[in-house]
Amino acid sequence: MFNRKHLIFLLLTIIWTGFIFYQSSLTGDMSGDLSDSIVYVIQGALSYLHIEADPLQLGALIRKLAHFFEFFILGVLLYNTFASRGRKESAVKIKTQYGGLFIACCDELIQVYSQGRSSSILDVFIDFSGVIFSLLVIIFIRGLRKKR
Repeated sequence: MFNRKHLIFLLLTIIWTGFIFYQSSLTGDMSGDLSDSIVYVIQGALSYLHIEADPLQLGALIRKLAHFFEFFILGVLLYNTFASRGRKESAVKIKTQYGGLFIACCDELIQVYSQGRSSSILDVFIDFSGVIFSLLVIIFIRGLRKKR
């Protein structure tokens, strides 16, 4: 049986997964332009602070952090989607991991068919690391709540 909370988290998870897949479907040029615009803003902020950074290295770092962040959010959403069904904690954690890994693999598969893009096992690892980190944060926060 679906409850209201579960439906909301399920819908948010579907929307966020769609956003991830949309980002992967962008052509290499479009994705590069988006990354470059973010690098430009960050480079300006770093310049203001008198910190120099190589734009190519900064761009690569931002792209990898974007993967991590997207999947961190996905991990939180997957966890809450499964937890809102009243499942055992261990089952929720396992389903979150498998779901995150499955979506990460699908994400990289989409990039294989996107013009000017390629697939990378490193990106799957970074994506999955975002999911795992989200679980660690959730476990930590839940531990703090139990102590109260």
